[in-house]
Amino acid sequence: MNTYARNDHLLSHEAAMNGDRPEIRQRVDSLAQLTTAQRIAGIGSWEMWVENGDIAFSAQSMSILGQQWGRPCLDNLLALIPVVDRLNLLKAYSNALSSPDPIEIEHALRLHDGRERLIRQRMLRVANAADGSQRLIGTLQDVTRYKASSQALRDSERKFRQLMAHAPNGIVLLDRDGNFIEVNSAFCDLLGYSEAELRGQNFRLFTHPDDLPAGELYVSEMKNSMRPHLRYEKRYRRKDGATVWVEVSLSAQHDDDGELSLFVAHIQDLTARKAEEAEIRRQVHLDPLTGLPNRRMFLDRLEFTWNQSQRHNRAFAIIYLDLDGFKQINDRHGHAAGDALLIEVARRLLDGTRASDTAARLGGDEFVVLLAEVSEHSAPASV
Repeated sequence: MNTYARNDHLLSHEAAMNGDRPEIRQRVDSLAQLTTAQRIAGIGSWEMWVENGDIAFSAQSMSILGQQWGRPCLDNLLALIPVVDRLNLLKAYSNALSSPDPIEIEHALRLHDGRERLIRQRMLRVANAADGSQRLIGTLQDVTRYKASSQALRDSERKFRQLMAHAPNGIVLLDRDGNFIEVNSAFCDLLGYSEAELRGQNFRLFTHPDDLPAGELYVSEMKNSMRPHLRYEKRYRRKDGATVWVEVSLSAQHDDDGELSLFVAHIQDLTARKAEEAEIRRQVHLDPLTGLPNRRMFLDRLEFTWNQSQRHNRAFAIIYLDLDGFKQINDRHGHAAGDALLIEVARRLLDGTRASDTAARLGGDEFVVLLAEVSEHSAPASV
């Protein structure tokens, strides 16, 4: 029977014989409270006599070690510890005997069923022991789960950092007020700022003014749990003053109490897509040779001008023209010369019209000019 167990037995026997003595009852209660506290905390205690290596383990320590001890002693404890950790543990015991401060060590321990646990020990020399013996006292804690969860957390953090560093698109963490907590290099490159310049700043400082109202609305809706996530397009102002279009995928993250803790934004550069869309619109509405509006765009402008003239009682005019002898120029000098002539006609039409007017090429050698507003019948002639 080890010292802690023997003390438990003796105190219980003495309490049974002298239960009416307050000091005995108090000692029994204190020991019971200590045992309960160790079980709740998951930390056991021990005491070692250096001369013979005897060790007294508390009930919680025995529970952690999971062994049935014939004689709790240092040799039997070392037998449970892998060889690679034994020397380090012995060094820790030796250091504790010569140090006034606690010594801490973590080591593996192999249970009787083959399972391996990670143990943390803290130890301190007993100074000026009454019997003159050299003794160590210490605590013993199973930190296997803690270390596993800590490692999992570190692995998760490492994967997150790798994702942030190598993601082709911008990734941003923002607090509930919209301040940048973390930004990756792709987002920094997108805006032209360094990480240090962006961290702690508010997204509103870099958002195009025309897009701020929509951004404020989205953030408000997510704060009020109206939307858990959303996707929208917006414009940022770069450090060099340029404007860049992006698509933002924003999601709200909540803590264990359900409170909004941060926003996670994935940001994709839309520069190439916007350029493609602009080119498609140009091809749909503009003549590819002269750059003038084509028939479709002219008809759209004509409908708009007609509606405006009816609403505001304004006059407008249409001038139609084609090129006489254009076919002969093509036949005699080739299509390149004909194209050059069409381009020159388009240039002269643009030079002779106002910004509010529309000069268009209907096709072939046919052109038309829409005068959006005229004040006298002779106005078309001035063009």
